[in-house]
Amino acid sequence: MVERIRVGAARTVGVTRPHAHLVDAAVTLAHLERFAKALGARLGLGVEAVQTRSYEQLVQTLDAGELELGWLPPVVALRAVSVGLATPVVAPLRGGSATFHAALFAKRGSKLKTDQHLAGARVAWVDRASAAGYAVVRAALRARGHDPARMFSVETFEGSHQAVVRAVLDGTADVGATYVHRDSRGALVNPGWGDADVELVFEHGPVPSDVLAASLDLEPELVERIRSVLLDESDRELAPAARELFEAEGFVRVSDDHFAPLAALVHHFDDP
Repeated sequence: MVERIRVGAARTVGVTRPHAHLVDAAVTLAHLERFAKALGARLGLGVEAVQTRSYEQLVQTLDAGELELGWLPPVVALRAVSVGLATPVVAPLRGGSATFHAALFAKRGSKLKTDQHLAGARVAWVDRASAAGYAVVRAALRARGHDPARMFSVETFEGSHQAVVRAVLDGTADVGATYVHRDSRGALVNPGWGDADVELVFEHGPVPSDVLAASLDLEPELVERIRSVLLDESDRELAPAARELFEAEGFVRVSDDHFAPLAALVHHFDDP
């Protein structure tokens, strides 16, 4: 009988300025530890929080059997599921949907209005494995006939969406990559830049959201128990801890076609 499981999330501190945004990683770890404690109490198991240096290391840890649950961004999750390393447990709901749009944004008043104006711009990315913060934006630009490798004059990797916003606002970057959500009427809901005074330059979507994925070594019965307790929003400890970590309003079971919107872009990724 399983007595302990480990749940992991990536630290993703920026590669370009690795020590500038450690606070974001510390906040993520605190939320992860709270979530692990609440999940363990609900399951009656020991649940350990594990923070890896990168998404790559997170998947390697899952593959090595050193992690039972991992919070994976969509492109990483698609690859992990496709090669039989993991199975999706739940997807977070944000803005009432388990999808989002990837976007590039600039400060209000910028001369950069569309993707046709991006030549020579300085861009701030999140992480090479981040969908909204890198992979999907570049693939979508490539699908529109651009060459992202030559388009930008400077590319930095900030390690978090919050850090990308700071880079744009302080003038370190001209544009930044993040996520946006749209409601049923098409209005923006909870964009990655929060209430910052910025404007949208480029957008692509819908894109499937990140998922909490389980190692294939984890017993199916336990995977279903974990799924059930996360879908149950009545727990006073687990529900708010989960919403805080995933910045979500709830969770849904991952549908069979969850990753389908990425299919049209798969040949446009930097690493197909």
